[in-house]
Amino acid sequence: LMFASGDHENPLKWPKLEITYTTSPLNTIIIQSGQEGKDAQLWSIMPDNNYGNTPKFVAMGWTHYGEPGVNRAIIDWDLSIIPEGSQIVNAKLNFYFVCLEPNYFGHTGENEAYLNLITEPWEEDDVTWNTQPEVTQDFQVYLPPSTDPYMDYTDIDVTVLVQKLFGEPEDYHGLMLRLLNENPYRCL
Repeated sequence: LMFASGDHENPLKWPKLEITYTTSPLNTIIIQSGQEGKDAQLWSIMPDNNYGNTPKFVAMGWTHYGEPGVNRAIIDWDLSIIPEGSQIVNAKLNFYFVCLEPNYFGHTGENEAYLNLITEPWEEDDVTWNTQPEVTQDFQVYLPPSTDPYMDYTDIDVTVLVQKLFGEPEDYHGLMLRLLNENPYRCL
């Protein structure tokens, strides 16, 4: 899948996390990675390069000049704006499709994916494929395959993941988007 990252020129396309929490009364905030967070692209073809400022957020298995390659994307938000002691009752994640290349084909192939909790700290301007943080399969969220080459993925229920990110910030450090099957040719 290919979506706009927090570095895309159009802030309306940035990934959006909507969290409902309670302290009394019930509150809802919207956090975007381009403002209150970080995101980066990981690419196996150039495993030592940092892609912390790329305007796309992709999970892909493809070939590049005949060489198989994998893309994964990682994202984290600054949840410190939620008051301490709050209880997360609902969290929805929205990814918005973006076309960055004139001949881009959109979502393609068997592109079902997972969102996994990241279990190691990472820095947007330093992380690479070779230094990518570890993830856990516990609590992972399944994303079904696309039904349209240009579809947005909205209202993804990430409540449990955000509860972990907020409640255990020393253990969890964002989310990784990765394909279930990273063999060519599939893209989300």
